[in-house]
Amino acid sequence: MKKLFRTLMLAVLIALVTGGMVSAQQRDRDGAVRGVFVRLIEREVEGRGYIGIVVKPFERDDHVTVIVPWEREELWQAARGLQEGDRLGISFVNEAGHQWIKGMEAERRHEEPERGPEGGRRVEIRREIRGEPERRQERREGERRTEIRREMRRGPEDMYERREGDRRMAVRGEVRRGPEGPREGRGPRRGLPHEQLERQLREVLAGHIERLGMALREVLAVHIRQMQAETHELRAHVEHMERELHELRGENERLRRQLEERSGPIREGGREVQGRRETDRPREMRLREERQVRRDRDERREVERRREEGREQEEREVRRDRDRDEPGEPESSE
Repeated sequence: MKKLFRTLMLAVLIALVTGGMVSAQQRDRDGAVRGVFVRLIEREVEGRGYIGIVVKPFERDDHVTVIVPWEREELWQAARGLQEGDRLGISFVNEAGHQWIKGMEAERRHEEPERGPEGGRRVEIRREIRGEPERRQERREGERRTEIRREMRRGPEDMYERREGDRRMAVRGEVRRGPEGPREGRGPRRGLPHEQLERQLREVLAGHIERLGMALREVLAVHIRQMQAETHELRAHVEHMERELHELRGENERLRRQLEERSGPIREGGREVQGRRETDRPREMRLREERQVRRDRDERREVERRREEGREQEEREVRRDRDRDEPGEPESSE
């Protein structure tokens, strides 16, 4: 029963740790980044070369590299056409320590003087949307042009049109739909930074490993205490058996001498008289020896009873220490 309980406890701990790691990996598997395109690089993964898109996120200064798989030809072609300074929104998936692109949204801004009495500038924004593979549909590729006139708001997400005094800026948005899917799936939403996700994953793994180590140390400590108690009990039992064996040898030697003394020949008046046999001994001596035998038997029984009580007391102390050291463990089915 004790071995079954320890096995179940270890299985539960391993299941908890594995479940926590799997849930953390599933939770941190998908991600997104929004920023400015920096450059294209070559990245080798498992002996095969890939193109990596280097993006500088809006909210921090470090760079993020997202790898484009060769199977996604439309994303590969779009990545080859990117220019430095393009605004990107990329959704990716984490696999084997690398970030693989799932979808991409790109914006390119061009400013040119606008003809007219206002003398302003025209800002042309070209936005290309590449959807995720699971949203891909069979449809023709089309283009739509829209004219949007509104005041520009300050901020990286809302800088479409800004009115400064008498100057007015018009935004021409060109949206091209590809075979990836409908318009609502055109780009990833703002997600947590990659470093924060990695830090959370490391914290979760460190916490699970620390809890597993503590649980294993507690289990080993309880097991060692049980082994020490069993060893002490076996040592006491061996010592008791040695004492009983010594007593039995002494009693055997004493009885052998008495038998030799009583059964040996005795000379009286020049003739040999056969000594008294065991059946001719006085009644008082037989009763005294019987009482001695019963007393020895009672003492052995008392010693055995005390040894059994001591073993039960040690087992109760071990269980009490285990319950006190492991308050969160499931109750035993004993």
